[in-house]
Amino acid sequence: MVAFPIPNEVSDALARIDHGESPGDLESETLEFKSARGGRRKTLLAVVEAAACLANGQGGTVVVGVENTPAGLDAYSGTDLDILEVRRYVFDTASPRLTVSVAEHVYRDSRLLLVGVPVSAAVHAVAGKVTRRIGRTCLPLTPDEVAALHAERDGRDPSEGRSGRSVGDLDSVAVGLTRRYLRQLTDDRSRWADLPDGELCQRMGVAMPDGELLVAGEQLFCTVDSEVVSYQHRPTAGRPPDANERFSPPVIVAFDRRGEAGTGGRVRSRSGHARLSTTS
Repeated sequence: MVAFPIPNEVSDALARIDHGESPGDLESETLEFKSARGGRRKTLLAVVEAAACLANGQGGTVVVGVENTPAGLDAYSGTDLDILEVRRYVFDTASPRLTVSVAEHVYRDSRLLLVGVPVSAAVHAVAGKVTRRIGRTCLPLTPDEVAALHAERDGRDPSEGRSGRSVGDLDSVAVGLTRRYLRQLTDDRSRWADLPDGELCQRMGVAMPDGELLVAGEQLFCTVDSEVVSYQHRPTAGRPPDANERFSPPVIVAFDRRGEAGTGGRVRSRSGHARLSTTS
């Protein structure tokens, strides 16, 4: 008997495994499967790493006792890990400490553990490493991205900070695309397309009166060395992604490229700064 309701995503995934799908293809930003065949200590470490990663993202469930690669019923290997041992290990190992719920679920004669991970108000590390769930992958965060995540969890919008760059650093292609999109609008914002670069950025709220760009302006209009945008598309909800790309800013250029490709999906900043939508 479980201590909390089984999430619909978990129930649906298990049913699809029964019909021959691979667990690895069913993972998502809120669901991860973990094998228990690597030994007790290795399994516990894998669980706490997955839990911290989900807590730094949208939360979710770690299902222990399911293999990633075999398809169908062969994926159910089960686990003999103790519920309290898992809770205690996650609590003691994550920094800062992380409280998760753990429940036993017997399925297809295999004992599974469901580890429920909340969205945390803190940013959690394991052995000094901070990761965050992007699509089906736990990606390591750079120091700047960790700082941005701290700011996000504190209720502050990192995109409102000063970037240290000026309107003179604007990418001409990004600005041109923005003017094109503005001209397609039917309200007063269409007139912004003819404004000088500095005034345009101020009207859009991404630059200061002295011409310094906010972080939002830098991400929208400037080229940077680091990759900060991840794009993922799923043909239908719950299905594995059929497109997964990563971009460097300018974000408006990444948005336009996805539109030209005619693929619906979401373009999201890995640091949580920007969220844009495209539709097919």
